[in-house]
Amino acid sequence: MNLLFALWLWLFAQNAAPPAPPKPNAADLEKSVVKIVVLDSQGQMQSAGTGFFVGNGKIVATAAHVYLEAAKVIIDRGGGQIVIVKNSRSGKRFLAPVEFVTADYGHDLALLRFDPAIVKQQAPEFAIRALEVDDHKLDIGDAVMFYGYFGADEFPLLSRTTVAGFTSSPPSPEQIVLDLPANPGQSGGPVFSAESGKLVGVVASFVPAFLTPGSLPTHSGLSRSVEVVHLKRLIESADVR
Repeated sequence: MNLLFALWLWLFAQNAAPPAPPKPNAADLEKSVVKIVVLDSQGQMQSAGTGFFVGNGKIVATAAHVYLEAAKVIIDRGGGQIVIVKNSRSGKRFLAPVEFVTADYGHDLALLRFDPAIVKQQAPEFAIRALEVDDHKLDIGDAVMFYGYFGADEFPLLSRTTVAGFTSSPPSPEQIVLDLPANPGQSGGPVFSAESGKLVGVVASFVPAFLTPGSLPTHSGLSRSVEVVHLKRLIESADVR
């Protein structure tokens, strides 16, 4: 009888549903997100965007237009430098200059390089955490979340939303449409799967709405995100894995 009961338990275990994967930890994901800023010759911030660690731990990914706007600020203001800044909630902070690696302007993606030794000098306890890429293609209705620095805030904001759709109209490549507005400073931020916590996209821009022909665009309440497959291809082409 005990043998039959043990056999029944074994069969039940074989047919039981696999355990659900652990939910992503927002505090862990935040560690991978950095602010990208332009500092003038006096050390004052001139512009800001968002980036995140990828590849071999020496690379920050962001939106290409964040880098281009930063470079334009430096030219227009007669100098300065582009840096990544991180203020952690535990009080640790670092600031490290970055240099351009490569870009995919058609998909609005750029890679920047920094020296991890500078980070270790300023914040020895800080662990650089490169994000894991999710190759699964999203469907409409999938739950996602994105991190991004809003304006001059010291910490990134976490937003949760769903995939509203996709756009592929020329000349833009296929992009994910998110049912939540991105704000200035959040461009270049990572988009995560709410189930796995893995990287599925990069925040590109808000979706403008024109109420009447010739009118100025207003915020539609939607955002665009570049699909992560394009970032993965860029990382591999630059050999920064």
